[in-house]
Amino acid sequence: MDVRDAVSLLAPARDQLGGAGPWVDLGCGAGTFTRALAELIPAGCEIEAVDRDASALRRIPREHHGIAITTRQLDLERGPLPWTARRGVLMANALHYVSTAADFLATVRACLRPGGHMLVVEYDTDEPHPPWVPFPVSLSTLERLAIGAGFISCVPLGDRSSRYGGRVMYGALLGTAGGAAPA
Repeated sequence: MDVRDAVSLLAPARDQLGGAGPWVDLGCGAGTFTRALAELIPAGCEIEAVDRDASALRRIPREHHGIAITTRQLDLERGPLPWTARRGVLMANALHYVSTAADFLATVRACLRPGGHMLVVEYDTDEPHPPWVPFPVSLSTLERLAIGAGFISCVPLGDRSSRYGGRVMYGALLGTAGGAAPA
């Protein structure tokens, strides 16, 4: 998937992503979805792109589409997440590497400010495909896990065919209380 395709997948959430504040892209890889997010959020926001792969982080620009981007090397499953009061969290093609998605979603929820959002991009399957999709989270599973983790909504954004095995990938927007719920 290239940046244009990633923007297209996330674009239905654009109106919900307004408002200034910091974003975090967890498991950002080389930053395809980091750049897509930068094209969808308003000026004045910034993105911290996080991954355990230092070489991937070096390929991410410091700015894209007028949005400042910083990077941080971090293994997401080792210890608590260090953020609070984030405007939003993006997790594209990364949740399927987390062995305990329910607990992890609750941890991410705790990083968001009231009215914050989480954007998720995943394969729409619950069938593992090691080593690349060891802990899959289908859209229906995400909906159930998100509500259990304290999100008030899980809105599908659309789907795309993946180059990886022809599988379908979906985008979803999770909302928190304290702001307008997504339509």
